[in-house]
Amino acid sequence: MNMVFLVLWAVVSAIAFAIVVPIALRVFNWMTPGIDEMAELKNGNVAVAIVMGATVLAMVLLVVAVTLK
Repeated sequence: MNMVFLVLWAVVSAIAFAIVVPIALRVFNWMTPGIDEMAELKNGNVAVAIVMGATVLAMVLLVVAVTLK
């Protein structure tokens, strides 16, 4: 029975991540006008990659905190 709940929560978390991460990236793009983050990533800008990675990580931590409650 616990295995079923584990699989269920894994599916719920995966769906939540799939919804939250693109929204977080859109909000991040909205908050930084004048900077094309995707073009900077393609050019190899490590600073932009670190900031975007931290943004995604923060959103994932929020989703984990909500799903564990």
